[in-house]
Amino acid sequence: MRFGPTSRYLEVARFVVVGGIATLTHFTALTAAVEYGGISPALANGIAFLCAVCVTLTGQSFWVFQGHGRLTLTKATRFACSLAMGFLLNLAIMGMSIRIFMLDYRIGFLASVVIVTCVSFTVNKMWVFGKVS
Repeated sequence: MRFGPTSRYLEVARFVVVGGIATLTHFTALTAAVEYGGISPALANGIAFLCAVCVTLTGQSFWVFQGHGRLTLTKATRFACSLAMGFLLNLAIMGMSIRIFMLDYRIGFLASVVIVTCVSFTVNKMWVFGKVS
């Protein structure tokens, strides 16, 4: 597969689509857990994040970065590390939003989506699904 400007835009577009679906999954699970399950927003956010991981792994490995070779143990391990980093960043942003800035959990969620998405694309593109040395 050739990686010219068009394929880069397609890769970003696919990342946004997968991210949008994962975000919708995350937000739906978060809202349901808080509003109907009576779970604290911080704990509910962790559970919801893990639900979105399933969508993310499938979409990124088989659709977004499909031209970067098959999913290997090295890539899967790197993906797990990148998810852990994203999860910790997400928890930090949510915690600060709720406890320090006293914002509604939905505002913290939106801030987390923007920041974690940008960081995740870069890490996944350059390290997880990049050339394995």
